[in-house]
Amino acid sequence: MSIKQLRKLFRWLGISSLICALLYVFTHISAFRVLTLLILGVTGLLIWLFWKCPHCGKGLRYSANGYCPYCGGKLDE
Repeated sequence: MSIKQLRKLFRWLGISSLICALLYVFTHISAFRVLTLLILGVTGLLIWLFWKCPHCGKGLRYSANGYCPYCGGKLDE
């Protein structure tokens, strides 16, 4: 999975967890709370497993500039 695909997936997971959290706040249906926590857990697991530099394999921080902070390799965009 490329960095570009991961960013898009994380964006959608963030939006969906925000929607579920807002639905829980306004409706107090506990299924939305569980769904929010589940989405956040899956997001954390995906970050831990796949958010790595394709060159050196070290975990990425924010990498807003498009380069790995450790090896300097260009991240696939």
